[in-house]
Amino acid sequence: MTALIVYLDTFGREALDRLAMRGGGSRGGALRTAALYYLGDAEAGRAAWQVPSFASAEQHRKGVSVGLDKVTRRALAEEAERQGVRPGVLAAHAVLYFAADLDSGRLGGRLEHALQAANQP
Repeated sequence: MTALIVYLDTFGREALDRLAMRGGGSRGGALRTAALYYLGDAEAGRAAWQVPSFASAEQHRKGVSVGLDKVTRRALAEEAERQGVRPGVLAAHAVLYFAADLDSGRLGGRLEHALQAANQP
């Protein structure tokens, strides 16, 4: 386990905490799920996937230390480098990206599609 400082505003912290509560109470587990979902959606071509330029302005965001496994942290760091942002900024974006899809129902549709594809010979 390694700590990652995630830069979240109040809305982002509430989203992370809400995800953590739904998933058993761990911020690290919630961040890992959000990061894996976000990174797995890289080829979807969605406009919302890229970290927006305004997200790098950390002055109004509180740094929250979150324990994260090394593999997920490394994957976030590599993508953050590709996008030219800090890993904690990318992690915050991944949380909001995942939470938005979860709240909109998009996540459920994607999961259903994935399960159907897995069950086809």
